[in-house]
Amino acid sequence: MKRVLNKVKVATVAAVLAPLLFGLFCPYSTVAATQISEKWIGKSSPDFVLRTLDSKKIALGDDPKSVYVLDFWAVGCGPCKRLAPHLQTLHSKYAPKGVTVVGVNVGDSPSAISKYAKENKLTYTMAIGDARTVDAFGVYAFPTVVIIDRKGVIRDVYVGYLPGWEQKMENTIKQILGD
Repeated sequence: MKRVLNKVKVATVAAVLAPLLFGLFCPYSTVAATQISEKWIGKSSPDFVLRTLDSKKIALGDDPKSVYVLDFWAVGCGPCKRLAPHLQTLHSKYAPKGVTVVGVNVGDSPSAISKYAKENKLTYTMAIGDARTVDAFGVYAFPTVVIIDRKGVIRDVYVGYLPGWEQKMENTIKQILGD
């Protein structure tokens, strides 16, 4: 009986401490996300040149009238998987208005990216990320979403994914399109 009670105590303590430790050590904690947002929002975007899965080039200066939504992600990332359908919705809704959603995959093979996009009916542009681009944007966790306006200014940054952020992203896009 004593062993059972000790296991219950340990489980209870673990259940209480886990969320606290997660908040302290999670790579996209609120403090870290705030720091990256403060560093980038309102500043000029780093230049980027990415290769799409079909070997085309996509760069910041390619279309000066485009709003970019860059999603740094990986196939095995759970929060990335939850965010992807929302990015697809943004793509479907706003591509005709000049919004370019780009899934910047980091670390997966082109075939894995293509398979994932096909299985999940993702039609927005998929690109291969590289260390230079990841470093330029200061990406340290997946997903990281960077929204860049038509002037090349970063308007919003999201590190990780929480339900409700898709509406905030859409609000930022609407605000940019209304500017």
